[in-house]
Amino acid sequence: DYKAAERRHGTAMASLILHGDIEANEPPLNRMLYVRPIMRPDQRDWRQPRQETAPENILVVDLIHRAVRHLFEGNGDENPFAPQVCVINLSIGIRDRLFESAMSPLARLIDWLAWEYQVLFIVSAGNHQQAIECNMERDQIADLSRQELQANLIRAVAADSRHRRLLSPAEAMNALTVGAIHSDASTGQAVPRAIEPFCSDYLPSIINAQGMGYRRAIKPEILLPGGKVVLLESPLPGSKASFNVYSQSRQPGQSVAAPGPMPGDLSFTWYTRGTSNAAALASRAASFLYDVLTELQQSAGGESIETVPYAVWLKTLLVHGASWGHAWDVLREALRTPQNSRQFKEYVTRLIGYGMIDPNRVSECTERRVTALGGGLLQKDQAHIHRFPLPPSVSGQRWWRRLIITLSWITPINPLHQRWRRAHIWFEAPLKPENLLQVDRKQADARAVQRGTVQHEIMDGDRAAAFVDGENLEIQVNCRSDAGVLEDAVPYALATTLEMAEEIDVDIYSEVAVRVHAARVRVTSAD
Repeated sequence: DYKAAERRHGTAMASLILHGDIEANEPPLNRMLYVRPIMRPDQRDWRQPRQETAPENILVVDLIHRAVRHLFEGNGDENPFAPQVCVINLSIGIRDRLFESAMSPLARLIDWLAWEYQVLFIVSAGNHQQAIECNMERDQIADLSRQELQANLIRAVAADSRHRRLLSPAEAMNALTVGAIHSDASTGQAVPRAIEPFCSDYLPSIINAQGMGYRRAIKPEILLPGGKVVLLESPLPGSKASFNVYSQSRQPGQSVAAPGPMPGDLSFTWYTRGTSNAAALASRAASFLYDVLTELQQSAGGESIETVPYAVWLKTLLVHGASWGHAWDVLREALRTPQNSRQFKEYVTRLIGYGMIDPNRVSECTERRVTALGGGLLQKDQAHIHRFPLPPSVSGQRWWRRLIITLSWITPINPLHQRWRRAHIWFEAPLKPENLLQVDRKQADARAVQRGTVQHEIMDGDRAAAFVDGENLEIQVNCRSDAGVLEDAVPYALATTLEMAEEIDVDIYSEVAVRVHAARVRVTSAD
């Protein structure tokens, strides 16, 4: 009951999911997208176009509950509308519901729906577009180099974390929460006197909401491009340097379909930025990974894919390609101090989570990179042992190698228990007692990775590793109750990647492939 010209946010998200950033000229998705609008123009907004928000006369929790139930159960005499859906994109955030320590009603609903229907919710972390005040004088701005300005802005945003927390429902434990990277495919700069905040590539967006999540779980888990955000020097009087966030529809930013000024115009586009965009691109990546899973399921050994819901597989695969990359070096230089050095990894995780994802690393192997998948159902006090065949050519060589292991699940929840998640599933990084690959843990904090429903570990090293042909890397996946009684079997998905430096002339993929038939999964008691 409102004009098409005001249907901006949903149109932009659908455009990004189907086509990506239009200026990147990516191929469209090959499947249908179901769009259920849940926002409408704010009746109190006097500006044009009006800002979109949840309807005032409907509880947003009830609105989303009914919308999701309609997909899987139908309404009344109606059949389920789309029971095959396994990913739901939720590019919204409640501006006045910043996460503190108690989970919001909407996040609680998301966690329940995820388990009830075995569906993956991809949720935006939220945007904070308030002014950024730096700890320096206004007249010093002109004398700063780009690197110095970048460091000052990073420190200002990090210091303001209490006002830049996650927006509900981003703290949902079963959801995959997405932050934005300062990146897009735009080629121009149409904003006069705009200030580019970063001179380094692939840094977290300056408007990102920051973690951690519930019980200090890693949130957001992953980052994707969310458009380049530029700043304008504040015109307000004051001695401190202050910057406003440019939020209009000119570039830079991600090019998306938009309602045109003329009715029926199907070619109009504009530019937008934020974590909603990043979440939409994560959902787009999930669609391509779905095709990879379908192909694997139809190949030899693919029956194991069927034992775990696609939602869990996609959750694992999306995170599996994540890495801190160059952002770690920039943030460490700007933020690390003697006071926070011992906990710095956990400190910086609230800004970058597990890092920016590269779905291409997951969707295909190379001669020097091999990925194996495993999964199943675990009950309380059970464990599965997954065996990854080691390539014999690596033994005894001082070659750089990296081992990546990602585990995810969707947990039942206990609303009456403070710990909330009923199932804790985890693996011990294969570093002790025998570190067969001679690798060391990198990136995310070893304790933080076990607080949510995704455990993502990266290990690397170049020490000579000694093992014999036929030895396997054993990864034991364990399950225990965490919040009261755990009665259900919980599905989980595990991805393991071993890769070598590109300059090394070795085909570990073939070596692992011919030995993978020896890998088995056995069920043991945790007692």
